[in-house]
Amino acid sequence: MRWNAVMDPGRCGAWLVSTVAVVAGVGALGCSDRRPVVTPTPPPPLAVIDAGPDAGRIVEPAAPPRVAPHGATIAATALARDGAAALSVDVLGDVRLWPALDGSAEPVALPIHGALALELVASDDGFVVGAVDLSGAPHLLRVDHRGGLRGRTDIPAVPQAIGLVALGPDAWLLTRADQTIELYDRDGRRRADTARDGTRVEAIRAEASDRALVVVSRRDGTQASFAAVTLAVAGDQLTWGASVPLVKPPDTPVEVAVSPDGKHLAYLSTRALIGPAGQPPTIPPAPVAQDVAGFELPPPGPISVVIVIDRATGADVTPSAVQAVELRGARRLGFLDDHTIQASSTAGESWTATLAADATPRSRDLPFTGLPSISGGRVVAGLQTALVVASGDGAPAFLSYQTGYALQGAASPDGTRIAWIGEDRRYFIEALDRTAPPVVGQGGDATFVTFADDATALVVGPTAVMAVDASDGTVRHQRPIPGGASTMRWHPRTRWLVGVDRARGAWWAVHLDGDALGPVREVRDGAIDAWVLDADLPSAPVVVTIDRRADARFYSGSQLTDGVPAAGLAKLPKVHVDGPVRWIEPSGAVLRFDGTLTRSPAVTSPARTALGARDGIDAVVDIPGTDRVVVTDPGGLITAIEADGRIAWAVPAGVRGAWLTVSDDGRRIVAASPAGSQVIDAASGAVIDQRCGWVFGSWPTPPTSRRVNLAPVCQ
Repeated sequence: MRWNAVMDPGRCGAWLVSTVAVVAGVGALGCSDRRPVVTPTPPPPLAVIDAGPDAGRIVEPAAPPRVAPHGATIAATALARDGAAALSVDVLGDVRLWPALDGSAEPVALPIHGALALELVASDDGFVVGAVDLSGAPHLLRVDHRGGLRGRTDIPAVPQAIGLVALGPDAWLLTRADQTIELYDRDGRRRADTARDGTRVEAIRAEASDRALVVVSRRDGTQASFAAVTLAVAGDQLTWGASVPLVKPPDTPVEVAVSPDGKHLAYLSTRALIGPAGQPPTIPPAPVAQDVAGFELPPPGPISVVIVIDRATGADVTPSAVQAVELRGARRLGFLDDHTIQASSTAGESWTATLAADATPRSRDLPFTGLPSISGGRVVAGLQTALVVASGDGAPAFLSYQTGYALQGAASPDGTRIAWIGEDRRYFIEALDRTAPPVVGQGGDATFVTFADDATALVVGPTAVMAVDASDGTVRHQRPIPGGASTMRWHPRTRWLVGVDRARGAWWAVHLDGDALGPVREVRDGAIDAWVLDADLPSAPVVVTIDRRADARFYSGSQLTDGVPAAGLAKLPKVHVDGPVRWIEPSGAVLRFDGTLTRSPAVTSPARTALGARDGIDAVVDIPGTDRVVVTDPGGLITAIEADGRIAWAVPAGVRGAWLTVSDDGRRIVAASPAGSQVIDAASGAVIDQRCGWVFGSWPTPPTSRRVNLAPVCQ
C-alpha cells in the first residue's frame, strides 16, 4: 500500500493524502523539532507500558490463526518484497494476511482496522506486519507462518506517522509529520533518525535490507524541484547518499518504483505537468486539502504517463513508445523484472512494457477492483473478496472460496466430517481437521446431502438418490426418483429417506439397507410435508404426512415396502391437526408455532406445553434421544430449548436463514448459511468449528461466489 504527503507552502506542516480511498485520510499535520534518539528499556513479557494513549508495547503468546475471508470488497493490497505473501484491506478497513499465494493457505484476519500505510516482510519465524492506522499511530505485529499472532508493538504516535517501509524484519523506516525519518526494530525501539532540512518527503521505497529510496521536494515560491535520494542504513546510523534530480515533475501524490537491480527508477507524471513534446514542463500548483468521500476508490484522474530515469546519470531514458502510452488516472507502478514495468489505473486498466528502445507496450488483462501491488516479479490485486495473483506477465490466478453460500449441510455421527451443498448446487464432503482435500461431487444438481453413517453419505439430485462413499466420493448405489423434492427427511435408526414435492402434492420414500437402496415408492396424497417416525415393528407407523387441509396420514414400513396403491389412499385413516405444524419429532410429538412455540405429545393429543413466545421461527430440529429442540429465528439466533421451555444455550448464526441439521447420534449440529457455517456441540452449544467460506484454493477463473458486504460468522 502506498502513502504520500503533499506540502502546503507557507506552512511548516503537510497534508497527508492516501492513494487508496479505503484508507484515505486528509489531515493537517503540524511541525515539531527533531528529537534525540532514545532507546527504551525493553519491557518484561506480557507487560504493558502505559505511556499515554499513544504508546505501549504488548507482547502476547502465539495464538491460533483466525481464518476469515473479507466480508467486503478488497480496496488495496501490499505485497512482500519477495512476492511470497501479501496483505489486503477492504472497504470496511478489515485487514487480511495471505501467508501463501498458491492457494495452500487461507487468509487470516489481523487485529488492525484501517491503515494509512501497510507493509509486510518475512522473518525467520513467520512475518512482521507494519501498519499506520487512521489516527497516525504506528503498529508492528509479529505473526507465525500460519498467521497466528505472536506479539504486537504500538509505537508512540506523536508527531503523527505518515508512512513506513520495511527494509527487513528488524529494520523499519517510519516517516513522521515533521518530516523526520526514524529507524525502528521489530520491538519498537527507535535506533536512529534523520531529516533533510528544507525538503519534504514525498515517497519512500525499500530497495534492499540496508537502503531505501526517498523522493523529496523543495519549493521556492511557485517553483518546485524533486529529487530521489538514497538513504543508507548501517547499524544504528542513517546516512543520506546520492541524489538524482527528477528532470520532469512527478504527479502528486508521488508514485515511484525502483528496478530490482537498482539501475532505474520510474515514476508517474501527467501530460498536464510535462506538456507537449518540446514545451517546458509545468510546475505543479500547491495542493489544496480536500475532503475524502467515504471509502470508494478515487475517480479516474488526468492522463498519466510514465517517466524512467537512469540512476547512474540522472538521464531520462523513457522509451518513446512508453512516453506515448497514456492511462486515465494511473495510480500503481512497479517493475516486474529489471527491464519490465507495469502501470495500472483506478479505471481498471493495466499495461506492461520493456525498457528497450523499440519497446511495444501492451495492454494487460488483469481484472481487479482494488489497486495492484508489484514486487518480487509478482502482481497481486483485489477482485471483490478474492485475491488476484499473477507471476510476471502471465495469466492471473484467483485465491478465493469457490463456493461461499452453503445451502444445506450435515455432520457425520463421529463428528469427523461435514457435508454440504454450495450455491452452485455441487455437494462437498470434507474432514473437519482439513487433513485431506474435500470430496467434490460432479455436476451441479444436488438438492440434499446427509450422512447415513460415518462412512456413507446420501445425496439427492433432481432425478436420483445416491449412496456415496464419504472418503472418496465413489457412488456405491443409486436409484431414480420420480422428481425433485422441496423437503427432505432422513431417520438414522429406521434408515428411511423421504422427499416431499409440495408442488405436486406427492412424496416418495426409499429405505437404505447397508449400502443398497431399496425400491423408491411414491405416494400422491396431497402432502405438503412429511416426517419419519421411530418404528420398532414393520407394522408401526414410520412416515406421517400433512396435507393442505391439515390432515395427517400415517404409513407403516411394510406399506412402503410393498407400495401403496393409489386406489387404497381413500381408505387410509386420517387425523385433523389443529394449528400450524412446524415439526413432528420421531416420537410423534408435534411442535406448533403461532407466535408461541408449543409441543404436544402426539398428533391426536390436545395438550400443549409452551416453549416460549418468539417473533418468528425460520427452522426447527429436534435432538435425538432428548426432549430438546433447536430453533433459528429472524434475528439470526440459534437457540436450544428444553422440554419445559428453558433456554439451554444460544449461538449467533451471523445471518438469517441458517439451515439446521443434527448428526445421527445427536452430538453435532451444523448451521449452514450465506455467512458461513458452524459446527455446534448439541449438549453445550459450544462452537466446535467455523467455516467462513468453503473450498479455498487457487483457481484459473474468477470465483463463482461474491461474498460482498456480508460479515462471516468467524469475523
